[in-house]
Amino acid sequence: MALTNTGPIKRGIVRLLRTSVPITGPLRGGIHERLSSRQVRYPYLIYSQVAAPIITDSGGTNSDGTREIRALFDISVLATNQVDAENIDELIDQLFTDQQDALDGLVDGQTVYYCQRIADMPTGPDRDSEGRFYVQKGGTYEIWTTQPIT
Repeated sequence: MALTNTGPIKRGIVRLLRTSVPITGPLRGGIHERLSSRQVRYPYLIYSQVAAPIITDSGGTNSDGTREIRALFDISVLATNQVDAENIDELIDQLFTDQQDALDGLVDGQTVYYCQRIADMPTGPDRDSEGRFYVQKGGTYEIWTTQPIT
């Protein structure tokens, strides 16, 4: 099996989010990586990779070894209503806490063995380019995967 990087983790995160109707239902603006266009409707979700150190264990004489990725992703909701942002953020936190096994099945070529929200991302209210008030709520998620080196 060829070694993979964080691409499968990112795709697994998006698949997990898109299959959760309680989350996608209220997201009128959809799911975006890093940035969204100005025309996106609130509320919407953005995600971005923060860091992803790769740890390689070459193994011993009886093993080919493993590659471990410890990825950090920021996932947050932008909404014109603070309560909406907080409610959707809470659903995302529950999804990643309760569905670690589901995420494992969505990350191709890697095994997810740790998934946890490790920080909140507190951001104050702001105004977009059209002067509309919005609030951003979210968190940083740490996801550890492993894959065999053959």
